[in-house]
Parts: sequence; structure tokens; C-alpha cells
Amino acid sequence: MLAGLILSVTASSFAQKPKTDANIVGHVTNNGSHLPYANISLKGTTIGTLADETDHFQLVNCPPGTYLLVANSLGYKTQEKSVLV
Repeated sequence: MLAGLILSVTASSFAQKPKTDANIVGHVTNNGSHLPYANISLKGTTIGTLADETDHFQLVNCPPGTYLLVANSLGYKTQEKSVLV
């Protein structure tokens, strides 16, 4: 049975850096349990990363715009969440 992923995301940009320098940070869980090493990417770009062993991830230097943040992991249903950077 496939379980869904839950994605918590925070988008932030820092005033000291250029406006095009934005980060997306968050974590991936499944029914409240940590889901380490999930693939995280911005759909339609080459920007992506893996969640670490504690389920946290960070995407850096994201260009401004609205994206679909995609989380997938073997044996789980892929989840997408809209984010504005």
C-alpha cells in the first residue's frame, strides 16, 4: 500500500543577498513519522536535493516564481505542493 508524503515548507529570502537568492527549507513526513532521504525538486527545473537522515531539506538559490515542489520516495505516493519564491 502506498502512503502519502506530508511536506512542510518554508520559503525565505534574505535582505543582505540579491533578490534572486532565495531558499526553500522544510521536512518530509509520512503520518507523522520522519521520512529520510526523499527526493525533493522544483518541477520543470534542475533544482533538487535529498532530505537528510532527519527528513529535513534545503533548496538554495531558487529563482523567483511560482513552482510545484515535488517530493517522492520509493514505496510512497509522490506529493506536489505549490510554492511562491
